[in-house]
Amino acid sequence: MIYPTGLLQPVLKNRSSRFVAGFMSLALATVSTFLIPSLARAGHPNPPPPPIVLVFPFINNAGAAYDALAPEISGSVRIKIDSLGYYRATGYSVLNPSIQRALNVEDTISVADLSAPTASPDTAEKIEKLVGAPYYLDGNIDSITTDATSGTVTVQLDGTFYETDTGAVVKQATVTGTAAPSSKVYDPAQIQASAIDNATGNLIGTVVGPQFSKQEAGTVVSAGNKNNSSRFGAGLLIGLAIILALVLINNHGGHGGSAPSSNGTSGGTGSGTTTTTTTTGGTTGIIAPPSPPNN
Repeated sequence: MIYPTGLLQPVLKNRSSRFVAGFMSLALATVSTFLIPSLARAGHPNPPPPPIVLVFPFINNAGAAYDALAPEISGSVRIKIDSLGYYRATGYSVLNPSIQRALNVEDTISVADLSAPTASPDTAEKIEKLVGAPYYLDGNIDSITTDATSGTVTVQLDGTFYETDTGAVVKQATVTGTAAPSSKVYDPAQIQASAIDNATGNLIGTVVGPQFSKQEAGTVVSAGNKNNSSRFGAGLLIGLAIILALVLINNHGGHGGSAPSSNGTSGGTGSGTTTTTTTTGGTTGIIAPPSPPNN
């Protein structure tokens, strides 16, 4: 293409270079934004759901005055199990659909079994298999005492962690939790609640926590490392795409930025003759013939 008077040539070339560089940058950004995360997700499928631990209601052996605390203690136990980050705790309920079907349709379980779910390991195991939980936990409230002098509350619990398929006892322990009055906590009900929280934390840390650490922690850590690797790889590819875009912009800008001279000169240092480009009216690109030698 012939550019009039040579003035529009660098402008048009710069615009073309910038357009190409801009288009390449947009394409790389699109790939980085949509394709790379999709590949990362495809390489790391969703992990399986966490194993379920069915928590039976704790049996109160501390006296009738503490009957109302049994649901609170069972709820605190479920919270502590969930806080481990691998197991998912669920509470026992006769309204569970699988249990209701076994009771009213299949007739494979009795009302007596449901009213005393932990009366025997066989009954508890039967219910666990209906619910589909690979583990279950039951326990007792052994005692709740308050020191008359210091006001310190002591809660003693015992609990047993079972494996459903085999019925084997994974871990059993008896623990205590205490709480004393302080300048901030002096209400007896709050002190008792704090002692219960302490006791349930000690129980789950003793009977469930070590099993998680030995059997499952490696899987959780490995999954975390894979996720970190995916993020690092995606970030690296995005960074390379940005660098490539900058290189393209620089190269195209360098090639298209030089303006041609309106006066052409012959290269070399010999006895050649300088030629000039003349412009007359609208005619461009006419090269004058060399002058005849002087006699």
